Amino acid sequence: MSCVATTRMLGWVALGLLCASCSTLRADEPPATAPPASAPAASTPPAVAAPAAAAGPTVQTGVGGAAIPELKSARDLIAMYGVDGSRLGFFNDGQPIQAAENESLLRVLIAVRRFSYGELLRWQLKEIPWSRWTEDAYQERGEVIALKLKVNRATRIKLPPDLAERFDLQQYYQCEVTVDENQPATVYALTIPHQWQLDEPLDVRSSAAGFFLKLADAAPRPLHPIFIAQRLAWFPDTELGQLGMDVGLFEGLQNRVRFEPSDGPCFYELLAAVGRASNGELLRLTHDEDPLHPRYPVEPLFNRPDEQFGKLMALSGTCRRCTKLTIDNPDVVKVLGYDHYYQLEMFTIDSLKNPVTWCVRELPDQMWTGERLDIDIRVAGFFFKTWKYPVLLPGGQTSWQFAPALVGRAPVLLEPVKFSNNFGRAMTVVVGVVLAVAVLGLWLMSRGDRQARKRLTRSATAPMQLDDLPDIKP
Repeated sequence: MSCVATTRMLGWVALGLLCASCSTLRADEPPATAPPASAPAASTPPAVAAPAAAAGPTVQTGVGGAAIPELKSARDLIAMYGVDGSRLGFFNDGQPIQAAENESLLRVLIAVRRFSYGELLRWQLKEIPWSRWTEDAYQERGEVIALKLKVNRATRIKLPPDLAERFDLQQYYQCEVTVDENQPATVYALTIPHQWQLDEPLDVRSSAAGFFLKLADAAPRPLHPIFIAQRLAWFPDTELGQLGMDVGLFEGLQNRVRFEPSDGPCFYELLAAVGRASNGELLRLTHDEDPLHPRYPVEPLFNRPDEQFGKLMALSGTCRRCTKLTIDNPDVVKVLGYDHYYQLEMFTIDSLKNPVTWCVRELPDQMWTGERLDIDIRVAGFFFKTWKYPVLLPGGQTSWQFAPALVGRAPVLLEPVKFSNNFGRAMTVVVGVVLAVAVLGLWLMSRGDRQARKRLTRSATAPMQLDDLPDIKP
């Protein structure tokens, strides 16, 4: 199976070819009450391209031949997005954001919005530079830091109509948080999880790629740093939250549409999350002990996908296709720690010949990639989304088919691997012939041994008889 070429958008590696014998559905059809019965094979799949790598430290030429400085940090890149050192100089340390700083704050928010996921991963610092802030906070402005937070309160700030139109921004959020052993801080974010209660006390675990803006106080009091972020993550007390998955990323997904570049962060964070648990642990958490009597039907995944985001489940079925897909963004590979995953096409008892897509981190030793497979497997993992892909109809027309997509650690083989293609059947015939010849040979050898023993016995008591000679026909 081949993958669609990587798109030029800042997006994600293609989730692969989903060639299925599943029922034909139009994109404008309402959800069925059960999975559709059958459909022709899928055509070339949609692509979710890998996020483009952030620009490396190379000198480029701008308008009029002017040299663009090398990109060595997030501050260099944010300057290219419209917030240079002079704009950062509008902020004054030792006090909260003032009215005179609001326009500069909005400009930084707009610049931060332009960063891709890969750029955030490349430039973010792992530790908060408290000492450097104390020495010269201005020199650290615009740097991005991987923050671990506890959110205490969130407030929505709506822009007046003129500013909203001017900056193409309707609202943002001011979040009071604590970092590093209960140090107070403020994060201005473009997005926060929808389920958080606004203007109410909160106590939620979070994280952010925070761009340092200024200090709201000065030593010896707590410095109270102020950050700008695209979004605040959310780690609730659920299976996924405990695995370090930002559950708030599911809020940006849409079901029954093709894979979009914006799906990428959620997909790869989900792959990273399942890698933090053993396969046995995921299976135990599903409490699904009997693969022949599953407790997780697939019908809701087809017909009520909006209620399934992030749900843990175990499915058993037959894998018909397995493909290895490579992540080609070095920033993502470096941070996530893996450069490939596998896409499986599974058919369950209750999917009515419709495929279920699994994306897994690894394969067992006795499983391989290929098409026309016939391998019974069981996989535990989390629901990602139900997507649509094109299928080819007789006459060359194209329609759309829905298929659930889930993410797991690895499949478990339920029984010895079987062949279902022509090569497998041919090999079965060959093996059968070889066994038959071997049995015949053993029988002839055994018969010859018996006759030899008879001849040896008779040679001591009687002369050779004619009937001991082999028959020779004219």
